[in-house]
Amino acid sequence: MNPDRLRALTEAYGGDPARWPAAVRAEGEAALAQWPEPPPWLAEARALDAVLDAYAAPSASAGLARRIVAGAPDLAPLWRRANAWWAGLGLAGAALAGLAAGAVLMVVAAPAQTTPATEYVYDQTVFGDLAEQGG
Repeated sequence: MNPDRLRALTEAYGGDPARWPAAVRAEGEAALAQWPEPPPWLAEARALDAVLDAYAAPSASAGLARRIVAGAPDLAPLWRRANAWWAGLGLAGAALAGLAAGAVLMVVAAPAQTTPATEYVYDQTVFGDLAEQGG
């Protein structure tokens, strides 16, 4: 393992090889063992690890915990909320009506076969006749 890769591991996972991914841990430890003294960046990483390990987050007071729980929104299940059911039924009804209207339109408006009498339908647009425009 080259020194750049070893430094990248140290910067990503810290100075303790036990925190490194298992796949590269043995190779990294072997590379560290080849140096007579630890490089300066490894000492800095170990010092940072010691500071981070020594930090303990303060625990929240009981009063703060009660205020957080009291201020939390009501998370009742969706099936208990009648308004959500009505909105869902309305959306499903609109979707079904759209599907039915589209199916009826395709059956009624689209001819089954194109004949010389109905072929002009495909050449017309709201902007004019496509045949006149060379289309």
